[in-house]
Amino acid sequence: MQTSGRERYPELGVAAVIVLAFAAFGCSNAVGDNLTGPARDTVVIQVNTPTPTAAATPSPTPTTTPLAKVCSTNPDPAKPSEIQVQEPEPEDRVGPIFHVRGWGSRIERDSVGVEVALVDSRLKVVNQGGVPTHAPPQPRAGRIPPRGLEITRFTAPFAVDLYLGVTQPMPICIWVFQQEPGTGDPINVVQVPVLVAPPE
Repeated sequence: MQTSGRERYPELGVAAVIVLAFAAFGCSNAVGDNLTGPARDTVVIQVNTPTPTAAATPSPTPTTTPLAKVCSTNPDPAKPSEIQVQEPEPEDRVGPIFHVRGWGSRIERDSVGVEVALVDSRLKVVNQGGVPTHAPPQPRAGRIPPRGLEITRFTAPFAVDLYLGVTQPMPICIWVFQQEPGTGDPINVVQVPVLVAPPE
């Protein structure tokens, strides 16, 4: 059974908590008045930032550049055999409307797909409506999965277009992840730091 990020690191102190509360009849806007989005079921994502230890493996995303630092320590890093993000690449500069795509080894099981969250430097989700965007599995026929991905009967690609209204360049960490059944905790997390910039 897959364990959650919190269960893997029982010794961690909570350094940051992302709470995404959104009801069936409305939700608040996490980035201000310029973004709105549909309501969804209540989900709480708690991110524990571990004290660096051998067991607290950070995200494979590079952490040596200022842009990469927008991604906090990954609570449950996905193995390349589980989930891979192909676009955008780490530290890409993207426009306000950009495409996120990749593959998951088992995301077609029960059509769970993946969740895509845009997280700022304060660990705040800034998707439309302040909640992650669901990316359902897409048809696999005619598509070639990336090298290193474990191929199962539930392997499928995913893709979603996202919009983030910005007036100046803004570093963002893209989180692509699945949710632990019953708790909603993020598991199998891939983090991609990018710079979202307004049109030139």
